Amino acid sequence: MGRIRVLFFYPNDFLGPELTVFSQIIRHLDCDRIEPILVVNSKASGVLSLSEAEGVTIRRWNFGRALAGSASNAVRSAYHLAASVVALIGYARTKRIDIIQCSSTPRAALLGLLVARLAGARLIMHYHVLPGRFTGPRQFLENFVSRRADYAVAVSRFLAAEVPRTGIPPRRVGVVVNGVDVHRFHPGIDGAAIRAELGIPAGAPLVVQLARIIQQKRQDVVVRALAIARRQAPELRCLLVGWEDPRYTGPFASYTAELRHIAEQEHLGDSLIIAPARPDAPAVVAAADIVAMPSIGDAWNLAVTEAMAAGKPVIGTDSGGIPEQVVDGLTGFLVPVDSPGALAEKMVLLAQDAELRARMGKAARERTETYFSEERVAEGFTPIYVALAGDGRSSASPA
Repeated sequence: MGRIRVLFFYPNDFLGPELTVFSQIIRHLDCDRIEPILVVNSKASGVLSLSEAEGVTIRRWNFGRALAGSASNAVRSAYHLAASVVALIGYARTKRIDIIQCSSTPRAALLGLLVARLAGARLIMHYHVLPGRFTGPRQFLENFVSRRADYAVAVSRFLAAEVPRTGIPPRRVGVVVNGVDVHRFHPGIDGAAIRAELGIPAGAPLVVQLARIIQQKRQDVVVRALAIARRQAPELRCLLVGWEDPRYTGPFASYTAELRHIAEQEHLGDSLIIAPARPDAPAVVAAADIVAMPSIGDAWNLAVTEAMAAGKPVIGTDSGGIPEQVVDGLTGFLVPVDSPGALAEKMVLLAQDAELRARMGKAARERTETYFSEERVAEGFTPIYVALAGDGRSSASPA
């Protein structure tokens, strides 16, 4: 068998986290065995961190936008989408693509299935989030494509157990956990400049949560836990960093407004800082003594592995994929969902014991290097590619 040609298909209109994972895979594939080709939407916003200098072919077509706006824009978007898909099918046939890999979102998955079937390629659906989030036609499309995919890969065992709800047989579902750049996130980074910039005293124990400001991430639990914890550890500070997600269903103007209201009610003053998203994530994590992630239902939380790579103890919830990342009592702690009291207890314990923080942080770094490095992602996908490319049946299973 010659080199296996894998086309990573990303027609989304924002270059988001799923493309980051594609980039991780591509960077660490054995190019003597596998030829990676990345296809992205030329109209996508965001920054593509991958370049052809890294040994990957990158092609851009106009796949339009998922939400096209006005009727005239929708017509133009549909035209460009159709023309680009036809061109991509021709390209895939000419290049004799073996495998097409795409995300599980209905639009990307449906287009990926269409291209794969008309180009004679196998289809891998890459699941990053729980299925069943949609209703009506979008749910039908998600299930329709999933049942016809040659293989599905989930980013955690928790998620892999949920994917068969779409109709794909469990034997065609595998697990490859997401990785982290252990060279970008590491214990040697100095976070003093971030502390100084934000006015956080050098000796004050600092809890950080780096995540979208959205109810699923439960920043309100962190704020309430901080108020409880400061009764025993008044020197404790907290930093919430992230961009405001507009999907908010509470009684305030925004989720940030709700968080500020709780902070005011709890008289937290300058012990709580809510800051917008910023590009220097490694430095923000380096400024932390403790990382809190009480989110619910995350299939895999990248911020958790980034914190672990940076040598920080993590307090996470016993929910979703986080228990597959954090080893309770070794690399951090697991607490029940929506339990500010339990979170506060662990905050105080870590805030008052620098030796425990150092020991857990060291164990977290070692666990990340062993199980969650970027290189491991490519190693996990390689046998899947080999099995699918070597089996001409549409029901191929690498299991």
